[in-house]
Amino acid sequence: MVVIGGNDESRLEPKRFSSWLRLTIIQAWIYRFVNNCLLPSDRRAKDELIFEEIQDAEIRMIKAAQKRSFKAEYSALSSGKPLPMFSKLLTLKPRLYEDGVMRSDGRLENAEYSVTIQRQVSHNIAKKRVGNETESKVVSSARKSHSNQTLEMLS
Repeated sequence: MVVIGGNDESRLEPKRFSSWLRLTIIQAWIYRFVNNCLLPSDRRAKDELIFEEIQDAEIRMIKAAQKRSFKAEYSALSSGKPLPMFSKLLTLKPRLYEDGVMRSDGRLENAEYSVTIQRQVSHNIAKKRVGNETESKVVSSARKSHSNQTLEMLS
């Protein structure tokens, strides 16, 4: 994926979307469009969005929101300095991860399990969240399809 310079701030209003997933997918399509505009036509992405594009859009939106809401904290963590003493995040012990997102050292990080197991648990939780969204859409479309078949049989 081509990295776009400049402000990573989204122009979309999150309040106008019915779900986080819908907002994230639309933002991913916008990033895809901008990236495609910068590429020659033979190298442009033409298929459906892939998981990495949706995940990238989500991370970029989270980073932008964190930078906007916690300017001093984000700045301190990104420059390797301690958090300001007045910070409301101080007790959460936030860290800046390699993807640029602030995360709290919570129960999972403090558990007496290896890092591999901790990451697997995190991955399974995220996978379940995405899976449930997808599963509900599949069930919904199956119900609509079944209803249409029933109506066709009756007419």
